[in-house]
Amino acid sequence: MSNLNGLADFAAPHVGQKVSSMEAASNFWSTLHSPETFRPLSWTDAIVRVATRPPPIAPPWMTAWGPQRSCGYRVRDGVFMGQEEGKAWSVHAEEAANVRELFKNAFHATKDEEFMLHVSASHEAILSFAHETGPGPEPLALQCDMSTTHNSMWNQHVIDLLCSQYATMQLANGWAIRSSQSIRDDITLKFGQCRKCWRRAQPLSLSDGTCETAQQVGDQLVDQTNERLRVARVLTRRATKFETRKKVTATLLSDRIVTGKHDQAVWEYLRGIVENLGKDGMSSDESEHEDGDVQVFRRKSMPWRADFTHEMQIIDQQRLTGAAVFTPRGSKPAKRLRNAKSKSSRTAIKGLPRAFYDASWLIDQHSSFTVSKKKFQRMDIIVAHQ
Repeated sequence: MSNLNGLADFAAPHVGQKVSSMEAASNFWSTLHSPETFRPLSWTDAIVRVATRPPPIAPPWMTAWGPQRSCGYRVRDGVFMGQEEGKAWSVHAEEAANVRELFKNAFHATKDEEFMLHVSASHEAILSFAHETGPGPEPLALQCDMSTTHNSMWNQHVIDLLCSQYATMQLANGWAIRSSQSIRDDITLKFGQCRKCWRRAQPLSLSDGTCETAQQVGDQLVDQTNERLRVARVLTRRATKFETRKKVTATLLSDRIVTGKHDQAVWEYLRGIVENLGKDGMSSDESEHEDGDVQVFRRKSMPWRADFTHEMQIIDQQRLTGAAVFTPRGSKPAKRLRNAKSKSSRTAIKGLPRAFYDASWLIDQHSSFTVSKKKFQRMDIIVAHQ
């Protein structure tokens, strides 16, 4: 039994400096997927507005793919990468940006979603080209054959023309020299992504033999987009929740080590919980609505996970009471309510210590479900209110 006293009396400015970049990263990703940035779409938005919504402007401390810390390490998907790995990703991001610029120049489309409106090459033109009686794709007005893959004769010729245009733009813009096969692979990949978007916008055949109307297709596109944005918001909140809790436990543990306070073991225990659970072990927020002026998130219960509600509340409360140290950046404070009736459908994380699983749930699992043999001792924490 450990006694956790004085959770709020913490002051270590030198520790706070180490996590300033992470706070900035959390702020950027929260803004990127905030409800204000990605609002639900209505039919009046139409396909074009879905495709042409302007992206948020990244702050100057961002690279092409994520934030960069002053020490030379970079962050991608919440994971710190070394300088060499980060350099490779930077080159990859630059090459992808060049291919996007190529497609913008060739098709006048800045996003993959804009290919929903792409006019595919006519069947007659494709047949005449296949029988060598027609000119084939027009270099100055390229049209892809969206009805088939990149392997068709027509699309292979389109890719040849795009490769030639890339080589011209490479010299004109001073892009890094690349192998022809590398360029072709990236263009082929981009074509596949654009074709996938085009196919989503095509009417399907119904059971009665008729085809979907333009209204039905538009409604489905709006629903699909809203669902993707909803999932993106949920994933972002989950990742932000993990990074915040990880930062709080690591920072307070560092302070306890420096100051020698008696609750050091408690923060080692709390940090162990957060690090073992990881991003995927954080609870999901099912929905959100306004309760007066306060935003409300209802948490889904996780049947497989042991009950760490008390421990998470301690960490979250310290984030609020330690405002003098943890700068209030990123998402606005929100009320989170536990929804016992709603359960998460996410697959349980394998390989955690046995203490992290609900005992009754674990009994019902197949023998193939792996559990770590690592020992993790649960701790009863009593918070002394002062």
